[in-house]
Amino acid sequence: MKYVIFIFRSLLLILLMPLVALATPTFWDFFNKHNSIMLLIDPRSGHIKHANNAASQFYGYSQKQLQSMTIQQVNTLTPKQVSEERRLAEQQGRNFFIFRHRLANSEIKTVEVYSVPLNFDGKTLLYSIIRDISKERGLEADLWHYQTQLEAMVELQTKELKNQSELLIYIFSAAILFMLSLILVLVITLRHVNSSRKKLIKNEKELRLAAGVFETASEAVMITNTQNQIIKVNNAFSDITGYRENEVINHSLTQFKFTSEDAVYLKNIFTIIENQGHWQGELWSKKKNGERYLQKLAVSTMKDPNNHVEGYVFLFSDITQRKADEKRIWKQANFDSLTGLANRGLFIEHFSRSIERAKRSNKLVALLFIDLDRFKYINDTFGHAAGDLLLIEAGNRINKNLRKADTVARFGGDEFALVLPDINDLHNVEAVVNKLLISLSLPYDLKGKKAIISASIGIAIYPENGSDIDILLRNADSAMYKSKEIGRNTSYFFTHAMDVEAQRRRALEQALHSAVKNNELSLNFQPIINLKTGEVASCEALICWQHSEFGIISPEEFIPLAEDVGLIIPIGEWVLKQACNVAMSWFNSKQTKIPSISVNLSSYQFKKQDITKLVKQILFETGLPASRLILEITESLLVNDDESTLNQLEQLRALDVSISIDHFGTGYSSLSYLKKFPINYLKIDKSFVIDLVLDNESRALIEGIVSMAKSLKLDVTAEGVESNAQATFLKSLNCSFAQGYLYSKPLTEIALNRYLEKIRYKL
Repeated sequence: MKYVIFIFRSLLLILLMPLVALATPTFWDFFNKHNSIMLLIDPRSGHIKHANNAASQFYGYSQKQLQSMTIQQVNTLTPKQVSEERRLAEQQGRNFFIFRHRLANSEIKTVEVYSVPLNFDGKTLLYSIIRDISKERGLEADLWHYQTQLEAMVELQTKELKNQSELLIYIFSAAILFMLSLILVLVITLRHVNSSRKKLIKNEKELRLAAGVFETASEAVMITNTQNQIIKVNNAFSDITGYRENEVINHSLTQFKFTSEDAVYLKNIFTIIENQGHWQGELWSKKKNGERYLQKLAVSTMKDPNNHVEGYVFLFSDITQRKADEKRIWKQANFDSLTGLANRGLFIEHFSRSIERAKRSNKLVALLFIDLDRFKYINDTFGHAAGDLLLIEAGNRINKNLRKADTVARFGGDEFALVLPDINDLHNVEAVVNKLLISLSLPYDLKGKKAIISASIGIAIYPENGSDIDILLRNADSAMYKSKEIGRNTSYFFTHAMDVEAQRRRALEQALHSAVKNNELSLNFQPIINLKTGEVASCEALICWQHSEFGIISPEEFIPLAEDVGLIIPIGEWVLKQACNVAMSWFNSKQTKIPSISVNLSSYQFKKQDITKLVKQILFETGLPASRLILEITESLLVNDDESTLNQLEQLRALDVSISIDHFGTGYSSLSYLKKFPINYLKIDKSFVIDLVLDNESRALIEGIVSMAKSLKLDVTAEGVESNAQATFLKSLNCSFAQGYLYSKPLTEIALNRYLEKIRYKL
């Protein structure tokens, strides 16, 4: 009844809102003083604009705190789960939504939300009325208690009426015998009769009230005698079971298959009723049409004044949909929607329990952090649908290699986390890790497309690597990155040195964001010399970063970091534009010998953006001729033999931009891609040049590279030239260009201009 009144009041409030809004002071008094939980929400951002006193009391936050929050901070469901709940509400014809809200004390409440859009001062806000339904089951018990009280009251009143009738007979008999002598008694008796009549009328009203409650109750009521014959049912019984009253009255319960539970289970229930007088619980039942439904049932014994059993009262309701909703909400709150694995929240809960058990048993707990290698390449090459299939299969493979006590979760993207509790020896962990590495590196069938990836695994051990869950997660993550650095498809145990390195990495990541935003990066330029003429053929643009706290940070350290955090795109664009502007300044100076500009590009830039379009735009903006631009790429970009990469390189060559392979010889050197891709230059890595005077293998390797390049009509540049002996040997091989400290260290733009003037003067 309270529920009906609540709905009526809420709907009435919503209908009157336009009128209330015209009288703002009256509305806000009503809004703040109303005992229903009310919120005004910005539907676009989810920001809570206003909250009444009832909302503050319910959530445990002050009104000011609530009005600084968004509804997403209260609702534990994700946007995807909220959307699914709205779809289900529409499908089921509900005018409300079932959500789970987190209070300030972290308690989770199941609520019904009634919302309507309203116009306030020209802005549309979502007017929401929230009802806590967590205690509805308690209300069912209250209703049963109330029904029992009514029946007891009916029995009491019936007994009183019987006594009154006997008293009347006695009085009238006595009046006939003693009429003359007992006139006074007769007068008193008549008064008593009048009083009894009033009580009778009152009792009839109460009986009608009890009958009304019985027939209109939303819960089904069935009354049986001691022989289990059905003697009374209400309308809700017929609505739920499908049996009409005339089909069941005076029939035994055994004639109807009301329940699908086995005989032993039912026998146990009646044993409890005989011993305790009542039973309540949940059981699966059947309707007349054979449909199964979950029933919330309470059974109580009816007894006469002498405490003898007269029959039984069954009070039940259909909770199938409610259970399904609760299960769905629980699953959405605890499991990953794609893989079906535990999500971060459930994983943390299991991890915490494992640590508590380890404290008592003095055992170890292993935390494994898994990241799939080259997963971005799978998404970019085969599409996100194929990537999802791979993630599902990877999750299945991980699960197959674990014990029942172990927990695996998907943390998002291509990251998985595992908890291995009750570990006695680290060799057990290594055995599991090795099985996982082998399993995850096997080929994947993505609907006819074959894909091969590997995994990098970081391992942290409780309590050796930390006693706090957040610290252990951070340490396992650091170990995972270390395993990627040492070659991927491997594992790495966390160490203290790694923690120091990880802290520096996190600090550098924050500093790099600021450096890009505040334009703190700069360029230096290192000349590349024509070994035949001694002229500066080109200059390589080298990015520099000098931080106020960390000092000079090497590109070898911060460029991979920029690739990982997605900053390589803006950094790469900035470097290319700055370098082209500097090169264009040489043209504007009207010098006779104008060097080209050489700029490094990351393979991530080719994957994430249209390089040809970017180069065209920057050449147009700066005015630099395309023939004066050399783009340096690494062998790793070519090894995947990607058609998109080939197309972009061919388009760049069509613009008259030159392509150079940087650090040649350190990667996957192959004649096939040298022939296939439009390449102009090879740059021999300095690791070979440094030892060429004393190391015969380095000399032979350089001779082979130069000879091969000449046969393919490619020019060769040697990096890291620091001595005349090295330069002399390279000249003897007809190596085209050299770069290194023998000629110049990297220079600022001003110092480079002076260097170019000096070289021209010598020539």
